[in-house]
Amino acid sequence: MPNQDFDCLDENLGYDATNSWSGYNYQGKTAIYIALRKINSLYSSNNGTAIPAYFLELEWLEDFSIIYQVDGKMNYESIHQVKARKDTKISSSCIDLRKNDISAKTSMEEAKKCCLQ
Repeated sequence: MPNQDFDCLDENLGYDATNSWSGYNYQGKTAIYIALRKINSLYSSNNGTAIPAYFLELEWLEDFSIIYQVDGKMNYESIHQVKARKDTKISSSCIDLRKNDISAKTSMEEAKKCCLQ
């Protein structure tokens, strides 16, 4: 018999993490998709030997980033912010704000590679 003092599904608790979990799930699937797309692109261009130089960075600079290593130096190829939204249009002001936020954390050159998923 469930504990009557605390019911995890009690609507009176006022918090349900379903939306957060769904967003993280979508974010992870998007990161995997972009990483697999990059791997496929490298193989398709007969550059499969370069794959070990690429890394998927999660939850650091943004939601995820694709990084490549050249001569021991790590470089951002793309920086991704993921939003799980039903609408397909995102205002340019939103994109500009994200780029400004990223440029505060890294060089302007890297901020140009910002992607809003």
